[in-house]
Amino acid sequence: MSRFNDDMHGISDSPDWRPYTSVQLIGKLDRIGKLDLQRSSLADKRAAVADWLADNDAPPKLLASLEAERLIDPPNYSAA
Repeated sequence: MSRFNDDMHGISDSPDWRPYTSVQLIGKLDRIGKLDLQRSSLADKRAAVADWLADNDAPPKLLASLEAERLIDPPNYSAA
């Protein structure tokens, strides 16, 4: 990806930067070498996202975006 494309999607090299959409998170994972966008299956993307979520707090907007893209499962709400 070129710097122009990275900036267009709002992906930053700053370690303090946090993604707020699924596109940004996948781009960040690609940039840090956790994912190869050209060769990754949905299962690979889901695994990389799950690893990232285990170590990071995600804002609700990011979680909704990840769910919409089927990168995470919807929450299991209890009727109890």
